[in-house]
Amino acid sequence: MSYLSFGSHMDGYNTFKSAIRMCFAITVGEFDFMAMYGINPTMAVIFFFPFNMLFVFVLTNIFLAIINQSYKEASNNARQ
Repeated sequence: MSYLSFGSHMDGYNTFKSAIRMCFAITVGEFDFMAMYGINPTMAVIFFFPFNMLFVFVLTNIFLAIINQSYKEASNNARQ
């Protein structure tokens, strides 16, 4: 979606591979929302906020699942 929406106007999204790399950069907090908004305001809002929220929730859930699994293993080892 980012490749199709911003690829012809932004350097970071001009190839499919670079668009994937830029989407990863968004998940770690490196982004220029105003540049996307300046090119296509509607698609910037439709793409950026759901993408960002989805990946923040997914990555947070994965992190909490890892912590929960480690806690369960530690408590099972303590009982034995």
